Amino acid sequence: MVKKVYYVTNKELLFEIRKSKDRLAKLNGGDTSDKEMMMQALTPRLIELLQLITRRVGTKSNWAGYTWRDDMEADAILTLLTVVLKFDVDRENPNPLAYITRCIERSFINTLHKEKKHGKIRDAILIDEGHTPSFSAQIDNSEN
Repeated sequence: MVKKVYYVTNKELLFEIRKSKDRLAKLNGGDTSDKEMMMQALTPRLIELLQLITRRVGTKSNWAGYTWRDDMEADAILTLLTVVLKFDVDRENPNPLAYITRCIERSFINTLHKEKKHGKIRDAILIDEGHTPSFSAQIDNSEN
């Protein structure tokens, strides 16, 4: 039987996070409040892994139909760059892939809420100006 090969493993991810945390400790004593130092501490391989995971989560069926998926992925990567070094690598059973995946999903949801909010504002402006709003706004207005 052929062993299944995964695109990212917890072992590799954990190694890169530890390596980045060590670099951060050398730069400023491990302080995660300084965003500039955190960005310098991240290894290129860790950034690559974060991009791979984000792209993979973005292809799941529950995110596939959104037109602003690129924006969702960009926001998720930006969020990950600020929170990945806050992961506790000294836990009993560290699972950085689950932590990162959950952060990505939460970021996607936050972006989705922002885009819906912006859409509602755009529709309100269109209605005020006497133009036809989006289809979803038309349906909402017909129900009210």
